[in-house]
Amino acid sequence: EKARIFLCKGLCCDSFLTVAIIELMLSFEEEGNMKGSRAVAQWAIDGAAVSEKTKRTSPWRNKYQRPGFLFLMPTYSNTSYFPPSQHPAWCRELSSHSETLKQDFLKLWNNSNESSTSMRPLLPGHPWPRVGGDHRSGGRTDGRVVERGDWREMVLFSGEGEALDSASIRSRTLIRNLAPEAVSLCEAGTGEILFSVLAPNTRVAPHCASTNLRLTAHLALVVPATSTKKKCSIRVEESWYNWKEGECIVFDDSYEHEVINDTDECRVVLLLRFWHPSIPSALRQTAIQSILSQRDLSERLRYVPPLARTTGLLICPMAADPWKEI
Repeated sequence: EKARIFLCKGLCCDSFLTVAIIELMLSFEEEGNMKGSRAVAQWAIDGAAVSEKTKRTSPWRNKYQRPGFLFLMPTYSNTSYFPPSQHPAWCRELSSHSETLKQDFLKLWNNSNESSTSMRPLLPGHPWPRVGGDHRSGGRTDGRVVERGDWREMVLFSGEGEALDSASIRSRTLIRNLAPEAVSLCEAGTGEILFSVLAPNTRVAPHCASTNLRLTAHLALVVPATSTKKKCSIRVEESWYNWKEGECIVFDDSYEHEVINDTDECRVVLLLRFWHPSIPSALRQTAIQSILSQRDLSERLRYVPPLARTTGLLICPMAADPWKEI
């Protein structure tokens, strides 16, 4: 609470202190207070609107889009969920191979070379790692958003390279041939492609991804039967969506999203991150360097506090009180 007071004091001097705004938003998100985080983002957006004379703009355009590190794209996209008509062509091609991918998943999950039509139960001792575990360097914080239940994964491609097991070679070959944009993001060190298993009675709390460089595709392989009391859905911004086996959904995970599986069965998707279409190929390396620089600055500011500015202080007009809606 004291930190928030000091952050707000800093923002009263300069409402465009991006790092302070991010820290303020994250302070609410760490408590699960999404309403508070949204209010801070909206306040930053409104503050830019009343500061037109200063010619300064806010990097935020939507209160639901709050990645920790934001790349300013040449063409702004305010789309959080993409209908099938806007999916990349490889989504449809990959969907046509969903049965093959499902069979490979079942062999890996059941630890068997035999074909199967069903999953073994997810028991505590199952060998697949939990999301956020130490099996890979990326995604270490992802496990924090598991509010209840269990969430497991098997990584096929990541920034650390490609899986080498023989059981997944068919799936990896398919993905490499059909979804080069997703594999390219992995090879650049900022993406992953994996089988994602959401256990029964599991909830992934609302959160935003760390960057806006990518989109996420889910190819549904196993979808539980649902009812009015037992749902299995994903929320992006304010809308809920359902998976359908053999089909993809595509969304921008830098926007606030959450997942629930209230059923008694597992939900399984092939998850692929791929380059955001608003980032041209020529700017991809620049985008990555921008994010890395922001991360480096964030780390340095956490451990080496900046000195006070004694000259050139710009007092910016403020929008409504940031605490008003919290």
